[in-house]
Amino acid sequence: MIDGPGHVWALVNSGGAITEAWHYDSWGNILSMPTQRIEQPFLWNGAYGYEYIPFTGLYHIGAREYDPRTARWLQRDPIDVAGGHPNVYLYSFNSPLIWKDPSGLQIVIFVHGSFSNPSTFDKSFISTVKQTLGAEGHVMFQWSGTSNYEQMLTDARRFCAFVQWVKSRHMFEPIYVVAHSNGGNVATAASNLGAPIDLIIRLGSPLPVMAEYWAPIGRAKVYNFYDPDDLVITRWAVARGACPDPAANIFWENIQVDAGGRSKFGIPTHNNMHSKEVWETQVAPEVGWVKYLDWREWLRAVGWWK
Repeated sequence: MIDGPGHVWALVNSGGAITEAWHYDSWGNILSMPTQRIEQPFLWNGAYGYEYIPFTGLYHIGAREYDPRTARWLQRDPIDVAGGHPNVYLYSFNSPLIWKDPSGLQIVIFVHGSFSNPSTFDKSFISTVKQTLGAEGHVMFQWSGTSNYEQMLTDARRFCAFVQWVKSRHMFEPIYVVAHSNGGNVATAASNLGAPIDLIIRLGSPLPVMAEYWAPIGRAKVYNFYDPDDLVITRWAVARGACPDPAANIFWENIQVDAGGRSKFGIPTHNNMHSKEVWETQVAPEVGWVKYLDWREWLRAVGWWK
């Protein structure tokens, strides 16, 4: 039997009678346990894969070990500063009641658009995206936010180096990028430059006139979501529209959505492209399958992994 936070507090037999009971303090120290018990490792936080090791008194969680006696992690978070915080010993952004990270690894990278910054993505949107993609952590990539594509290419090179650094530490983890407006072009150019990105979700991203690095030739699977009434990308941007030729790259898929917010200048429509409502109703149904790029999610889906 598991309580709300995910702790195993009792085992029951086929008749429903409690055969073992456990009690813990807030940090995972065992306060009481049965003298005779079935040997199984999932106790405190057991619902999230914490494995108790009696010999050491530690909990093994994916890539890390946790000591309940000191309430400290013994290893740095494997994603290091890519977790978005200078304290690399944090767990799930210091909010374990809200977030969980059984593997210790997965992240999705958010990239803002021009004349913007990471705060453009609100918490509800971030949470919804991560749930859809099966990601446990996230990081914001901040770039210059320029509308000058020559400068943007410099940002793309920096983003490429960043993604390569993350991948070098997590070779078997998929890397997902969710980008708004010209952030989608930073991500696309980085992929074309060799960034090992598995998936790019472009939300209202224009197509630059410059073709060399901006053409859809990268290795990433790209979902290009656009609203034809988004005047920011169809009229005001220095661009050639919203969609590449479908024949240009079989890994690109153009998907039209209705983001609402009609106005003379198209700004509300453009901003709605990264709203929770548009994501849940029009984006998530198209991209939800990508969580199974992670082998753990696939095993969970077929019932071979809890």
